[in-house]
Amino acid sequence: MGTHISALPMEILIYILRWVVSTHLDLRSLEACSAVCRGFFLCTHDPEIWRLASLRVWGSSCGVPGSVYPTWRDMFVLGRPRVRFDGCYVSKTTYVRPGENSFQDSCYRPWHLVAYFRYLRTSYRVLETSFHPGGTAMMLTTPDPPSGALASLRPNAANPHLLRGHFRLLSAEGKVVLILHRKTQQQQTPLSNQRYFP
Repeated sequence: MGTHISALPMEILIYILRWVVSTHLDLRSLEACSAVCRGFFLCTHDPEIWRLASLRVWGSSCGVPGSVYPTWRDMFVLGRPRVRFDGCYVSKTTYVRPGENSFQDSCYRPWHLVAYFRYLRTSYRVLETSFHPGGTAMMLTTPDPPSGALASLRPNAANPHLLRGHFRLLSAEGKVVLILHRKTQQQQTPLSNQRYFP
């Protein structure tokens, strides 16, 4: 005979919710669980869940809740700046570029309005070589609008213009440092150019 979920101890429910958050910091799913019932609402506001999330984002220098932010959840939701992992950062840049004079009318010189987008997507991963919290990052610069370019920001995408790397969040300064590089294809030497010596 099965047991209803309301019969489980509070500690087990909090353990399940920690698994929902997991190492990817899926706090959107945690907030969705809080809308199920009053019991889940109380479990999702457990200070230990939000303390572990704060430690993963800001590291050991995140401090403790005080008079401004009385709980760990308030400090995480309303407090210090952090990198978000549940979406994509989009930046649109426009500039004016002069065109070439027409051979028929030398007084007319066109101007072109050029627009391009820069997409940045981050995911959480602890860096083994750093004491600062950080993770992986992907960046793409393209003239394509978000409706057609966001599919290229997948981890297994084979876009040659996609930059991959990692980021670090400097908690004390409130800055994000990105180190990105383009994946280069190794050029294979043809067999006809290889020389073999006895």
